[in-house]
Amino acid sequence: MTPRKKEVKKVSRKNTRREPRVSIFVRVDFKDKEDFIYYYSRNLSRGGIFIQTVDPLPPGTPIFLQLTLPGSTLPLEIESKVIWSRKEEEEGGTKVIPGMGIQFVRLDEQSKKLLDDFLKGKS
Repeated sequence: MTPRKKEVKKVSRKNTRREPRVSIFVRVDFKDKEDFIYYYSRNLSRGGIFIQTVDPLPPGTPIFLQLTLPGSTLPLEIESKVIWSRKEEEEGGTKVIPGMGIQFVRLDEQSKKLLDDFLKGKS
């Protein structure tokens, strides 16, 4: 009797992003419970940011973050929430970067303008 090979289906993720992303490595500060902590971003769009961390917060966690874009002196202050998180794992034979996807919930007008101007300069 010959052994049967298991079929492995490759699952492709549908890109559900509404806004194009820009690669950016910038410090992102926020308050978690009692402590102020910081991580670094990997990419940014008008609607959110990916933060690289081996200890991501669970989806649904509200956070208030601050970040200063390159070329700016004013920090963006953004009410946000964690949309998804992942630990370092293998995905299709490739390690993925651990972290969390953050959705921007509320930006003040000044932060919106700074973000839009920065992203327009990168596109």
